[in-house]
Amino acid sequence: MNEELRQLTDEFFDSARSCKQYDLKYISLKNKVVAYRYKKICLYLQCYDVIENLESETDKRLLKLRYLYGYTWDTVAEKMGYSIRQAYNLHNKALGKLKQ
Repeated sequence: MNEELRQLTDEFFDSARSCKQYDLKYISLKNKVVAYRYKKICLYLQCYDVIENLESETDKRLLKLRYLYGYTWDTVAEKMGYSIRQAYNLHNKALGKLKQ
């Protein structure tokens, strides 16, 4: 009986150590995810500010649809009423304005 109790006690403490290790790994991963999300939000806000400084509303809309909302070129062109080629051309002009 004492042997069984000692074995159960050992198993309990082994299990507790495993849970603590799991908790530490979980907390570490959670912190990494939070840091990644924070960096992503900061980049998003920087992009938003740069885009908002453009004068042309067309340029702003195109860049927001593509880079902030993540639409494909097909969808961007469709939403703006342009062909894909026109959307590419507007995009290149807008990027040129950003470089100035």
